Amino acid sequence: SVDRVDQVIVRVRDGVYDGSGVQEGSVEYLKGQPSGAASPLPPSSMALWNVRVPAGATTVDFATAVRAFPYTTGLGGYLPVRNAAERDALPAHDTLTVLRMDTGAIQQRWQGGWREVVVGAADTGWVNLPPVTGWSHPVTPRVRRKGSIVQLRGTARLLASDADTIICTVPTGFRPVDEIGWVAPIGSTVTHLVLYTSGNVRLAPSAPKTLSVDIGIEATWLVGS
Repeated sequence: SVDRVDQVIVRVRDGVYDGSGVQEGSVEYLKGQPSGAASPLPPSSMALWNVRVPAGATTVDFATAVRAFPYTTGLGGYLPVRNAAERDALPAHDTLTVLRMDTGAIQQRWQGGWREVVVGAADTGWVNLPPVTGWSHPVTPRVRRKGSIVQLRGTARLLASDADTIICTVPTGFRPVDEIGWVAPIGSTVTHLVLYTSGNVRLAPSAPKTLSVDIGIEATWLVGS
């Protein structure tokens, strides 16, 4: 036998488009193939994590999981990418615009190459956010503004079930004009976060409180120049 690559995936079924007769989303565990390779993804699904299972193992150690989820953006937005390799793996077309999370640069695909489209913009550098009662932060939340682009990064871990759902607070000058929400990884599944115009980043009202599990905080938005 050989080591096997399993996957944690998110899957959407929508009867209007796929004829499944249901409308739901789910997080599923997809077992790898006997050859050791990852199994093909089912329709309308996306890999979140790759988990290597040693040959003969009877349990799965999620600590060895490697994140596989891509970032997404709304129509016309800047697509976050972790590095140049992830950028170059995207389907290439002119005007595709990405935000490099490793450098903070905004780059646009044009005539077979990449060009920076925000050059010389004022850059605040990374600003650490203060801790919040009831939460710990294995990776300190921090924000950075370059021109009109703001990035937020960090992790949070809920310590008490009666703690407030505010995870961190983005300072004035970095806050969005309208509230934004996004899906964030938490352990082997996902949760929902909302950034309000007050600067507070909260668990969404419908999101459960899960103790002692890291929530990944990564978001990008536009502010007024």
